Amino acid sequence: GLAIMSVSILAAVVLAGWVYLYRNHRILKASQPNLLYVVCAGTILQSSSVVTLSFDEGVGWTEDQLNRLCNFLPWLLATGSMVVTGALYTKLWRVHKILQFSRVRVKLSHIALPMLFMIVATMVILALQTAFAPLNWVRQEDVLTGDSIGSCKSTDAGIKVWLVPLLLVDLAATGLLTYAAYKTRDVDKAYSESSWIFALL
Repeated sequence: GLAIMSVSILAAVVLAGWVYLYRNHRILKASQPNLLYVVCAGTILQSSSVVTLSFDEGVGWTEDQLNRLCNFLPWLLATGSMVVTGALYTKLWRVHKILQFSRVRVKLSHIALPMLFMIVATMVILALQTAFAPLNWVRQEDVLTGDSIGSCKSTDAGIKVWLVPLLLVDLAATGLLTYAAYKTRDVDKAYSESSWIFALL
């Protein structure tokens, strides 16, 4: 797990460095390098979630430390996912607006509001979930084999109250991204990732 995480983070850093190195290239300029950096940052956040599942008491961690580590898991996964989705949506929607209003300069700040709203909504839900239904490190023993397995779980059944709105925000973000990809489906692949996004979705 940690090896795959390291490769993913290294790839994101290398790609971000490559974008920076060639940021003045015509195609990269048109591809909005600032948002490409955000995609790389979101990927690093998501990949880092592997750390929260890679340690246990066997390496000297206390239960309190493992509990805190567990609560980083949803933050890294959900926030990282929303950052990537939001950046891609903003990137494609800006391309759409530029083509729609060719004589008007479309600033990033004009269309970044949905991305910021989705990220803030995700963080608010996560903060409430962490406060009222935190994840805890739980070790359970298999009665048949005698082996024990440790994992992050919530002992509060109310965690579903927070998972549902989190899922709805994620679905809304995915819906916006799909719509933006559809609106830019005819744009040259050098400037729009619509075909790749449709393939992933």
